[in-house]
Amino acid sequence: MNLLFLVEGEQTEKLLYRAWVSHWFPSLVRVTNPAELAGSHYCVIGGGGQPHIFRRIHALLADVRDNPAIDHVFVCVDSEDATREETAAIIGRTLAEAERDTEARRGNPGFRTYAVVQHCCVETWLLGNRRLLRRNAQSEALRRFKAFHDVSTEDPEKMSHLPAWNRRAPFHLEYLREMFREQGLTYSKQRPGDALERHYMDALRARCAETGHLSSLGALFGVFERLC
Repeated sequence: MNLLFLVEGEQTEKLLYRAWVSHWFPSLVRVTNPAELAGSHYCVIGGGGQPHIFRRIHALLADVRDNPAIDHVFVCVDSEDATREETAAIIGRTLAEAERDTEARRGNPGFRTYAVVQHCCVETWLLGNRRLLRRNAQSEALRRFKAFHDVSTEDPEKMSHLPAWNRRAPFHLEYLREMFREQGLTYSKQRPGDALERHYMDALRARCAETGHLSSLGALFGVFERLC
């Protein structure tokens, strides 16, 4: 089995997906180029953010056409302030156009594609670790954030943003950073820290399974379960 991921960012997402694939599929070996996918490997490519990632999909499907060993192709994009459905539709249309334009099925008739929506961003998913948010938060900022939307009990995917932030994603990122700081940890785009560990991923899996929250992440984990 060979897995190919095109992820939106060049930093956090590449590190996070590499870690998750290694936790889910420990027998797969990471390579850095789709042409190297053969046997039992995986490859994670950065898409350069939006809108560049959508232009990158055509090159991705050309790589798939030229390497019939590639079995599963994941395109992972933030929804940001759009709905999950709107983002999934854009990914799906772009994949269909790229598949037609590159004639990808001519060289690789059996591959499967997956539109992965990070709703609204990967930090939204990471807010789902219930063990990270203390019941009695000490920092003033975290107390304010928790009063606005308690991510330990309310679905992080349904959280909007406080007025001081004009978009959801930056607010979700700052909320996560405050949760890490409260635990004496650090989180940054370049160094996600504990978010890469197996115990953190397991906490997110439990949240999805037990509450139905983080449904976009649960959909990804469901695919991984079927492939195991």
